[in-house]
Amino acid sequence: IVKEQGYSFKCYIIGEGSERQNLVKYIDKYNLSSQVILTGFLMNPHEYLANSDLFISTSFSESFSLAIAEALVANKPIIASKTIGACELLENGRYGVLFDIDNEEQLANRIIEFMVHKGILAEYQLKSRERATIFEIESFVKQIQQVIK
Repeated sequence: IVKEQGYSFKCYIIGEGSERQNLVKYIDKYNLSSQVILTGFLMNPHEYLANSDLFISTSFSESFSLAIAEALVANKPIIASKTIGACELLENGRYGVLFDIDNEEQLANRIIEFMVHKGILAEYQLKSRERATIFEIESFVKQIQQVIK
């Protein structure tokens, strides 16, 4: 959808899974091989994350997303499907943009919003930085102190 609307992009899909063959067929069918790259499993995906403008999570079901947590710590704007984990980590859209699971058009529209309105990228980078503080050791110490009291 993003390509059909004339936008230029590069998307790296990191990881392995049962959907790989379906992704390969989809990429071939829609002539996306220069835009969508399947990296497979990477021991250290942080280089890709560091060089990206945006992090997208399209999970169907996830109770906690380590990938979203890593994107927050890397101060990346996040677009994520409305899984339990994403909604909790992003506080129902406060710290990232959410889309309905299995709604490709809504996802494409969210991506295009970030591409067209560059200020949104900067805004959500700041929000990611703000939210990432929950992973700092000081936050854990404060939480433990509250429990002990």
